[in-house]
Amino acid sequence: MQIQSRRSGWLSSKPRLTLQASYDRAVQRFGGIPGVQIEVCQSRGSGGQPVVVLRHQNGQNQRLHLHFHGDQLYDQEVKYEDEIGPCIQRAWEAHPDTVFVLPEAANESKAPRSDWNNISDLRQIGQDALAKLGIQSVQHWSVSGHSAGGSVVAKALARGSNAQNLKDFDRIELYDAAVSSTHNSVSDAEREKIKRWCQKNPEQFLVVPGVMKSSWLEYVDRSRWTEKASDHWSPLWQSLGRERQPLT
Repeated sequence: MQIQSRRSGWLSSKPRLTLQASYDRAVQRFGGIPGVQIEVCQSRGSGGQPVVVLRHQNGQNQRLHLHFHGDQLYDQEVKYEDEIGPCIQRAWEAHPDTVFVLPEAANESKAPRSDWNNISDLRQIGQDALAKLGIQSVQHWSVSGHSAGGSVVAKALARGSNAQNLKDFDRIELYDAAVSSTHNSVSDAEREKIKRWCQKNPEQFLVVPGVMKSSWLEYVDRSRWTEKASDHWSPLWQSLGRERQPLT
């Protein structure tokens, strides 16, 4: 499926200092990857918060992967800063054509539990990221969430197909993901919408289960699962950008 980019004409009043801090974090995480290009943009879809965009200089930019990380509390415990770069590098070794889009939470690096309530439009974030790179279109779009990042995906599903253009997503990947997290609660009514979407669009999903007892495991048919991991982090390190397939 082709995703077109377009400039929104929207400018944020956020200071440049915010973008510089995000760029510096991105260089720490990804700067050691051979061939990496690092950009940071702002998007109305992320409430003006920075969005890190990564492409490989040898890639053909055919795929876009929009990913939401988990709670910063746990990221710090496992040295996420040191691990996420090698994770992206391994993904590029298999698929250098993937552009990774990594939005930041409203309280990025400022609080232990990530607040993702700044996210309102996943499609807009992807479009703004493509525009930053001067890319007109991609052929495949994945969106994923690890741990608390799964609550961002849940909120997008709960808002409905018109608001979030969910049919634009070729695949939704859930890495030991939560439906509702500390700062990103999902109501019972929203859970019902999510469940109905999963039932109606089973082929869209890939679940990489870990140690959490998540409601995603009830919503997504088991035929769309991969092998269960024995810890919380393997689903992310093994799966981000790697095109894993369900067991059946």
